[in-house]
Amino acid sequence: MEILENYVYKWIILILGKSNQLSGKQIYEEAKKEKECSKLALPTSLSSYYEYLGDLEKEDFVKQVAEKRIRGTVAKFYSLTQKGKDAFPEIQDTFVIDEMIPAFVDSKRACSECNPTKIEQCWSIYAKDLEVILRDMQDIFPKSRLRPLSAVKQEFETPYNLREFIFWLQMLKVPKKRLNKKYATQMKQLGLEIT
Repeated sequence: MEILENYVYKWIILILGKSNQLSGKQIYEEAKKEKECSKLALPTSLSSYYEYLGDLEKEDFVKQVAEKRIRGTVAKFYSLTQKGKDAFPEIQDTFVIDEMIPAFVDSKRACSECNPTKIEQCWSIYAKDLEVILRDMQDIFPKSRLRPLSAVKQEFETPYNLREFIFWLQMLKVPKKRLNKKYATQMKQLGLEIT
């Protein structure tokens, strides 16, 4: 389901799945408790959460279960539908609220704002990291092959996309679904087959 590729949708389902029901404002308050880096990926206005909740409601992942008048305003409360409850375990297993993950969310923008010299330095650093990782993981990926930096740049588009790929590759519990789904082309080009 395409909607579940979005970081914020997954985060909302994760938060609602851990509670019986929450209002949009309570979800917003939960977001404010996140680590600074996670906050970068989450909306900063309450109205944004109601928009995301509306989208999730249209896709039948959440439902409005109550409305309460609180000091002149109406608070809407939400909980997961059966479809949302079915999606929750997979999101919980694959979704990581971690210092490193949100840094990847806005990677294209971060790289586009960087100066060209710094971008080239990042490409060099991450390409070297990839070389080391592929050597270290030769037993897992015996058919792996190095590609020229120009090809790596073309495949990954930004240094941070390459950085995220390296992060997932390094994880001891190789997240097969994520690697195969998000990086199928790059996996093929590098000769990486997960068995």
